[in-house]
Amino acid sequence: MIVPILTLSKLQKAVEESFIYVPEIDIWKETKEDKKEIDLCCVLDGEIFIGECKTSKTVNQKDIKKYFELATEVGAQGLIFSTLSPEWSEGTRNNILKLSRDKELKIKLYKHDDLI
Repeated sequence: MIVPILTLSKLQKAVEESFIYVPEIDIWKETKEDKKEIDLCCVLDGEIFIGECKTSKTVNQKDIKKYFELATEVGAQGLIFSTLSPEWSEGTRNNILKLSRDKELKIKLYKHDDLI
């Protein structure tokens, strides 16, 4: 649970006017069987961001895609991927960047040195 806290702290220090967040949440459309977990959900200077926090350096392609789909569904303006690892794996980084080309989302990628 430390990665979301460190990430929220980083984000709060970077905003100019407003910072609102909710703790980890589950969302679903119709039934709880469809639920999806969001590690971060916050409003940064009026823009909605959702995100994934990891202690490891990888996020699988399925989860990356899930976050891009969720961002579109909830009307988010950006995505955050945060890790305590020194770097994101090349595969994770490439998958995030590849999916971001087709979307108009702001992407924030944080690693250990960004958070500590």
